[in-house]
Amino acid sequence: MDLVFKVLASLGGVSFVASGIFVWIGKVYLERYKSRLNKDIAEFQSQLSATNERIKAKLDNSVYVTKAYFDKELSAYSLIWNSMFETRESVLKLRPALDHVDPNEPFEERKFRRLKVFFDAFNTFVTSVESNKPFISPEVYIILDRFRKECLSESISFQHSDPEFDGQNYWKEAELNRTTITKLFDETCDAIRDRMHTLTVVT
Repeated sequence: MDLVFKVLASLGGVSFVASGIFVWIGKVYLERYKSRLNKDIAEFQSQLSATNERIKAKLDNSVYVTKAYFDKELSAYSLIWNSMFETRESVLKLRPALDHVDPNEPFEERKFRRLKVFFDAFNTFVTSVESNKPFISPEVYIILDRFRKECLSESISFQHSDPEFDGQNYWKEAELNRTTITKLFDETCDAIRDRMHTLTVVT
């Protein structure tokens, strides 16, 4: 034990031991700090790479147009969407699941009245689409055309069928058509939104 004290005394005593401990603690802390810093840098680089990839993907998918063309295409979609909404509303009212009818109104008169409302909206829709076709993206036009065909098909089925004779099949077909038409309506909304997001105005 005396030997230990003598060694400590020759090396500076307790102060030497304390300073050694502080040096060791400092090294440990520094290593931990460097490790944490490297981890933070790696995470930042990963986030930066992901951001760069998103920007690159957007640039790769971007369509560069003039401000005038952007406004024209947006105006076309706005016009088409309004007429499409009216068409959807009228076609879904041809034979709704919960129908309220006037018992004093003959079936044929009710059918004629509903078809007239539908075709007024439908013709406006078709005109708005075809007159703006050069300004509509092909992807959007395809969905619009499918919507047009489904609405026309539903109107023809309604015109040439009678729930008194067709029974269960009449309402089953109506429900199927309603589902398809509503789905295409929502798909058109998404397609227009996606299209507008890809357009980049150049000056």
